[in-house]
Amino acid sequence: MRGASRMWRMRGWGGWAVAVAVVLPMVSSPANAQITEADTGWPREIVTDSGTMIIYQPQPDKLDGIALTGRAAVSVLPTGSKEPVFGVVWFTARAQTDRDDRTVDIDQIVITNVRFTGGSADQALLTRAMVNPKLTHWQFTIALDRLTASLAEAAAEQRSADSLNTSPPAIIFSSSPAALLLFDGQPLLQKVENSQLQRAVNTPMLVLFDAKEKTYYLNGGPLWYSAGSALGPWTSQKGKIPADVAALVPDSVQSASPPPGGPPAIVVATSPTELIVTEGPAKWAPVTGTDLLYVTNTDRDIFRTLDSPQMYVLLTGRWFRARTDAGPWTLIRPDALPADFAKIPSASPRADVLASVPGTTQADEALMDAQIPQTAAIDRKTATLTVSYAGAPVFKQVTGTSVSYATNTDTQVLRINDMYYACDQAVWFVSKSAKGPWVVSDSVPKAVQTIPPSSPVYNVKYVQVYQATPTVVYVGYTPGYTWAFPYYGTVVYGTGYVYPAYVSPLVYYPPPVTYGMAVRYNPWTGWTVGFGYGTPFLYAGVVVGPRYYGGWYGPYGRPPYPPPYYRPPYYGYPGYRPPPPGYRPPPPGYRPPPGAPRPTPYAGQGNLYGQPHNRARNAPPSTVGMSPPRARPVSGGANNVLGGKDGNVYRKQGQDWQARDGNQWKTASPAAPATRPTTPATRPTTPAARPTTPATRPAPVPADVTRDYQSRERGQQQAQKYNNGAGRAPQSSQPRQPPQSRPTPSGGAGGRR
Repeated sequence: MRGASRMWRMRGWGGWAVAVAVVLPMVSSPANAQITEADTGWPREIVTDSGTMIIYQPQPDKLDGIALTGRAAVSVLPTGSKEPVFGVVWFTARAQTDRDDRTVDIDQIVITNVRFTGGSADQALLTRAMVNPKLTHWQFTIALDRLTASLAEAAAEQRSADSLNTSPPAIIFSSSPAALLLFDGQPLLQKVENSQLQRAVNTPMLVLFDAKEKTYYLNGGPLWYSAGSALGPWTSQKGKIPADVAALVPDSVQSASPPPGGPPAIVVATSPTELIVTEGPAKWAPVTGTDLLYVTNTDRDIFRTLDSPQMYVLLTGRWFRARTDAGPWTLIRPDALPADFAKIPSASPRADVLASVPGTTQADEALMDAQIPQTAAIDRKTATLTVSYAGAPVFKQVTGTSVSYATNTDTQVLRINDMYYACDQAVWFVSKSAKGPWVVSDSVPKAVQTIPPSSPVYNVKYVQVYQATPTVVYVGYTPGYTWAFPYYGTVVYGTGYVYPAYVSPLVYYPPPVTYGMAVRYNPWTGWTVGFGYGTPFLYAGVVVGPRYYGGWYGPYGRPPYPPPYYRPPYYGYPGYRPPPPGYRPPPPGYRPPPGAPRPTPYAGQGNLYGQPHNRARNAPPSTVGMSPPRARPVSGGANNVLGGKDGNVYRKQGQDWQARDGNQWKTASPAAPATRPTTPATRPTTPAARPTTPATRPAPVPADVTRDYQSRERGQQQAQKYNNGAGRAPQSSQPRQPPQSRPTPSGGAGGRR
């Protein structure tokens, strides 16, 4: 829901009646609904003729697709009563996510159980009669940060994508300015329209060939290079560039400020490669409180351990290890990292890597977010699709499956059992012909789930159809669609496989790639991609030429790849254009100063369904249901009451816990630690007289309650950070400039997505 509250929002009360397992009629508020509401906070209060009910922030237990289960603490003060009755309500519901507003709408609620403590039997019966049917008419909105924090604590299992490729890329170090010129295999040339020049189409950079001069030219904004071969060596060109070559690059690109430090060296690669640049020889410094060292004069994540000669480098969320920077490098599973990585302080300049260390709060939340779908309601009438092929449709079998995919189109088209399915912008379409006509599909063939990561259409298995009506289809996608996958307690980017491109005399459809884009994750700004010193080269390459030249960065048909600006969960969008030359992204560990707006993506970037070119597909709110009345916030009410899985009600008062016992609150003790302290070798002398044992010990607080409280606090902090930064994409597309005192980005960590 656009502009919706970032906390759970309850909406709608029809009348209180008695029924526990009641399914709501569909009253939805999907991601495309244009409804705005201020953040009203928790707890919430509903006042009716029957009495007053207060609902505390719900505690989600599990999210399976769009099916959410959880519980919430409530208190009810029937009319004429002096003391409220406290209880716990269990529910199941449907969850719809809007990653632009970072909210999750909850509807279609089923009340599965209600338990109240205290009061007489008659009062408890009356309370149940008031609560059960009323709750079934709720519609909530919870901040995505709140939901992620809660589910991260509740998750009992962490799934990993199967069979990701673990082969390391080539890792090249440079202690002086350098930029990576990456080709997808050997350079491929195609004629530039209305010109005698040719262009290398299998690189995102602008590489031109002048056959008359037998010279290649590489543009990096104000910089020009020349070479006798596309593979180099490349020499900075200070002389005059041929007029027909220079004419292809807009003056606005060539007039940009040159990068600091002079023209960078050009490093050429034709296979998966990562370039790491340091400002001079590597400078090592200790990580406080650990036996780790890290390199300070680079924006890449490089570590050593004091007790071994091993180096560790983090690339695309994956850890690689070698004895020296010359390699050989091997992938190490994140759950096999030395224990000191989990001890990196949250205030460390390299604290961002904690999201790639299993068992940390940052990793748990990133992992849970990777399983939360972005959803939308798609209008069957307005959602259309046209698929263009380079010639007649050509299909290739996915090994080991009954699925074939089209290779000569920038739309993902599958052939399954003589039917054709197209996944476009996270919406499934179906047709009896490869050329259409296409209509919105209200199901996904089971064979899609058999597609392995070795296939370039692997990501479509993360797009689902949840429900369908004669007019609307409810769809959603998880970050796997934008190529971010769970991996042994963390999240990584890309599958690691090298996919084939489609090449013809007229077009080049680039494949998705994992390496070469300096993909890295920051819990504040999310996944970023760029080229550091190569940023102006990237900018020139995408600005100049037909749309498929920019295919590496999200063609209009293929899903975005490399990654979007993904915080989790900002997903990129097709048609992405990188930032202007000279832009530097926030360095590792960067956090805006207090009070500064939070970095945000370009408008609508967090939700593919919210992109301007996709909005016509979305069903209007009138089609999917109107919002019922909303409960009002409790004036001055503290959001400190929780329901335990044991059915009891607890609250946190300052540093103390209390449990509801009958009609009063009684002191409760914190949950016992998971492990007991080591027994000392020598026991202290037993005192002559033991202190008197209290007649009644405080009741212990269940561990699930204390965990829920901690995650609630953490989610509140994250939601406040988002809200304080306005949480909206800026009207201007100019990225925020980071502090200038940090190291210059390395050869592969450039512009933000």
